[in-house]
Amino acid sequence: MKRLFSILIMLLFMSGCSVSKNNLPLETDRVEKGENNSSVVKESASPTVKAEKREASGKKTEEFFLWCDLDYDIGERLLIFTNLQDEKIIKNISVGKRERIVGTYKVENGFVVVKMKLKKNDNVDNQSDGVAFSFQISEEDVTKYELIFYDKQLNERKKLDILDLFPKKHKESIINESPIINKTGDIMAWNVDNYIVCFEFKTKKIRKYDELLRHDISIDMGVIKFVGNNKIGFTGWKDEDGCYGYFNISSGELKSFIENDYDMSDLYTNARFLCINDGQDPYTQSSSGRILILNCITNERCSFDVDGIESTMSTVTEDGKYVIAVKRPSDEEFRVRLYDFQTGKKLDEKIVYNSAPEGIGQFGDTYAVIYATETKKGVAYEIGIE
Repeated sequence: MKRLFSILIMLLFMSGCSVSKNNLPLETDRVEKGENNSSVVKESASPTVKAEKREASGKKTEEFFLWCDLDYDIGERLLIFTNLQDEKIIKNISVGKRERIVGTYKVENGFVVVKMKLKKNDNVDNQSDGVAFSFQISEEDVTKYELIFYDKQLNERKKLDILDLFPKKHKESIINESPIINKTGDIMAWNVDNYIVCFEFKTKKIRKYDELLRHDISIDMGVIKFVGNNKIGFTGWKDEDGCYGYFNISSGELKSFIENDYDMSDLYTNARFLCINDGQDPYTQSSSGRILILNCITNERCSFDVDGIESTMSTVTEDGKYVIAVKRPSDEEFRVRLYDFQTGKKLDEKIVYNSAPEGIGQFGDTYAVIYATETKKGVAYEIGIE
């Protein structure tokens, strides 16, 4: 009897008639149609090969993402997705007339775009120097304040409307301030009336910190940027003196330092350092030639001398070895210099023609100076770090 049963099973298997329409073919026997509508068996890879392919695909995505950049062209109303090393625009996303891009941010797992939806068209004013900006708006003008999350290839993943989460008295400050986002992409922060206000993406909680106010520090007209993931670097004022430092949102620690007679204009930050640049005097076309550097781990601070207006675009690398400085003597060219941070010695120099410096960026273990022309954007200078 057992033998008869075995023979019947073997016959059914060989005939192939026992597969139901509702059952999927086995992974090793996927059937596709060939060119002449004939059935072609497509053999699938072994689990090991599949894993290797996934790993290779993931590595390729990481390498692609490392040098990707997302900008907003307010005049053309386009989000522009660029590969900086290839100097190629990969994708453009149109922005509606009743939409305003507040900021674009690159984080560990992709990009975040902060976008407001408006009741009326967003009026853009083009100034005589060619710089475009949107006029200040009120809470009544805004219908949505969206966080749009994209993956590493700029495919939209999700949206989150957060305006209704904020107290009414802070809403107008929020919509007219560009927020900052940490590198892990889980905390967004604003300067709201000299408070630091943080929004946590995962918990959707809002936390408000008044440590700066309690120490009589004003960051109105100042700059805030994340140092690492939990510290917020700032420039501001204490009484009539210039002030800078950082606030640790995890521990509540505040470190601040006074610096007189220095025009604190911009910040460059990484996981370790806060580097303060000054502004260029519009009358003398000069600057101090000095940058301020704070080690936010040891709290050691110093100043570093560079060549004239290099102090308007300079930073120290995260490993503490180099200072990268950019000088633009004319509209036709700019110069990049590399200095030894410990000795001040000039190590390298490069002149870049027919383009403008956009800034200094960190891309994994590489720092790069970004340039732009009317038609493209790319990398002008690279230096690796440890």
